[in-house]
Amino acid sequence: MASSGYTAITFVASEQPTTAKWNLIGSNDSSFNLGTGFEDDVIITRHIGADQVTAEKLARGVVYRRQGGNATNWAQHGTTNYDVSAADILIQCGSSVGSVSADTTVTFPVAFSATPIVTFGTELITDSSFPRIGSGTPLSTTGFAFSMVKTNSARAADRLYWTAIGPA
Repeated sequence: MASSGYTAITFVASEQPTTAKWNLIGSNDSSFNLGTGFEDDVIITRHIGADQVTAEKLARGVVYRRQGGNATNWAQHGTTNYDVSAADILIQCGSSVGSVSADTTVTFPVAFSATPIVTFGTELITDSSFPRIGSGTPLSTTGFAFSMVKTNSARAADRLYWTAIGPA
């Protein structure tokens, strides 16, 4: 158990506290205000109501700046820094299997208010004798089309994992 930063103090009835005791009271108060006055296990799961943990509270402070070329279109490249509030961020992810005959369309569960940033990864589930090249275009607020091609130019039906981050 980590040290809590709290110092136990005892008083006797009608005692006039010394300066040292008054200083300990101030230190203890400060340690509780800073959160350092609590032992590691003082707050446990049963102290936190299920409705108190929300996605917004978890994301608060996670992303507060981003870099790009447009204040609303997150997919636009650039070097301008933008401040972002966690309440304004939408993060979605999913998986799909590609097609050997056509592009695979991915539709976001919820549309973004402007074009998001999308990253993806793949998993080989078909012939692994050729490396894969994947591309996702055109990107929009509602989704994207994805194609997976082997280096021999044949389409591949492999698994796609994607994550989209953008304005809510």
